[in-house]
Amino acid sequence: MRSFFPLRSNAHSLLAGAPANSVLDRMKVAALLGDVVVDDGAYRVQAGPSGGFAQRLPDRMAGMTGFQTPQARGAAQAGSFTVAVAPSGSTQPPHAVINSAASIDWAATFAPVKKQLPKAYPWIDFVQFDLNDDGKRLATELKDQDLASGLVIPGFQDRFVRPRIAEHVALDTVAALGLDAAMSVDGLHSSVVHGRVTAGNASYVMGPGSVAVLLPQVTALTWEDIDELRTHPGMTDLRKIWAEIETAATDAALTEEEAARIIRDEFEDRLLEASRRASSSGPSGWLGTTLSIAAGTLASLVAPAASIPLGAAASVAGKLLDDGVALHGQRWTAAYQGVKDRGTQRRAGL
Repeated sequence: MRSFFPLRSNAHSLLAGAPANSVLDRMKVAALLGDVVVDDGAYRVQAGPSGGFAQRLPDRMAGMTGFQTPQARGAAQAGSFTVAVAPSGSTQPPHAVINSAASIDWAATFAPVKKQLPKAYPWIDFVQFDLNDDGKRLATELKDQDLASGLVIPGFQDRFVRPRIAEHVALDTVAALGLDAAMSVDGLHSSVVHGRVTAGNASYVMGPGSVAVLLPQVTALTWEDIDELRTHPGMTDLRKIWAEIETAATDAALTEEEAARIIRDEFEDRLLEASRRASSSGPSGWLGTTLSIAAGTLASLVAPAASIPLGAAASVAGKLLDDGVALHGQRWTAAYQGVKDRGTQRRAGL
């Protein structure tokens, strides 16, 4: 399986200290489960009652080598921001087009994770990419649908803030679709996914009937520990079984209840045995943590997997990402596969 860690939809928690550590813990769990794709570069977003502005930059241009500190974010959000523009080639000074109090001012990067890694590993990729025109159109449909459904984002209802957060999740959902990956987002952005389900625009994949397995407490594990643990007896079996579960649970012909029954009847014993074997040979710091498998995702790893609307999927024409994204490893059947297949059928007139 593959998990995608986007910048936009983790920006709220990419804050030095406990918030960033929670993202790192999710990433380490994802690395135990399979391959990890990390959104490279930096992202800055400012928004408030009178406007908003966002920008993505490569790390080297943004000058960001560490996580944003609580002090820096607090100071920025206690003030205001101005966006000024000037016509191309003009000698006139720039003029302000946005001047607003800063309800949010987030600067996000995964650069510190790269600094932690002692070497390049085949199971983690840092990639920079953008959506192509098809992907951008689909993201706009998703954002508009989320906003039209009366999306509630706790603590953030400013006119320009709520649409920006909805846009983050829409863009990253489509990117995850293009990467064939589960999307791992922070708690704030997961409220958008919950909102889709509440509004009836999406459905949880394998909410009930999930299977409990044991994984280590990852906080104290180094990346070297993670790399070693991936090769321990049982962990390889776990990854293979999870891939089989995902294929079964995302079969478009199955109902959620049928998929839950198949997982309970055909995979539970194998999962528990593989988990036992992995824990018996794990590091001394192995402290079993119960997580719930849900169609190739884990409840405490990723936001609940939700299918994108079939109407939007029908507009997808082939790839959603610009060319040039090179990833290690094999692709896996994502929770969105049934939606993708249905969109292909519709385009073919089936």
